[in-house]
Order: sequence, then structure tokens, then C-alpha cells
Amino acid sequence: MLADALLEKIALFYYLVFLDETKAMLATSRTMRSYRQGQKKRGSSENTAIVRQLEKQFKKTKASTKPSSLSFTAGALVTADEVDWGPWFEFRKTADDREFRTVVYSAILKFSDQVIADGMKVPIGTVRYRVGRGLRVLGHVLQAGVGHA
Repeated sequence: MLADALLEKIALFYYLVFLDETKAMLATSRTMRSYRQGQKKRGSSENTAIVRQLEKQFKKTKASTKPSSLSFTAGALVTADEVDWGPWFEFRKTADDREFRTVVYSAILKFSDQVIADGMKVPIGTVRYRVGRGLRVLGHVLQAGVGHA
């Protein structure tokens, strides 16, 4: 069984990527199921396997998901009332998909660059480049004050 902390990371990833609680919960359950089914034949670390499953499920779901508005439907994920989501929406819209996901893996979920590289099947230099570019985009969004009252 997956540890609670890892389940929280999976759910948070999908919530931040899809900006829709229902889709996040569905993708989380699918990722957990796939992870458990493939657990016996895995030779990589647990975190690398999770990043691979997140990438796989994201690609399956992204065609039907458009980040447009925040949706709170099931009530299972809780965020602070005072959170200003405007900059996050803008970052999600303006950043390249791969850079956006890499920033989420690195800066929010705290996966190491090596785990991200192995999970995304790219060189570690590519991960560092994507994190840097993504953070620059986020910095520009924050400097512009998008979504701030």
C-alpha cells in the first residue's frame, strides 16, 4: 500500500495540473491502480515509478482537460480560503506543459532532479533547464501581478 504522504503528492500533482478536483481524484485513483498492478515488475525507485505513472496518466487525461477555472466539487481536497489562484492559473496557461509539470515535481512535490529525470525519461540537464525556465515564467507572472487584488 502506498504511504499517505505519497498519495497526497499524487493527488496534489493532479489537482494543480488539472485545476479540477473531480478529475484530480479520478486520475489519482487510476495512477494508484496502475502503480499497484506494476509494482511487482519494477526495478526503479518508488518515487521514479510514481513520476512515470503520473506522466503516463497525465498524457492519457490531458486531451479532455482544459485549465480554465478552479472546480471544487467533491470536497476531499482542502485549500486555504485566502489563496489567490490568479497567478497559478496564469502560470498554468503560459508555461510549456513539460516545464509546468517539472516545476510541480521539483518545487512543490520536492522530487529530486534525478528522480524526475528517470521518471520523465529525459537527461538530468533537461530537467534542470525546464525547472529554470518554468520558474522564470512563474516569476514573470508574479511580477506582473496577475490575479492579485
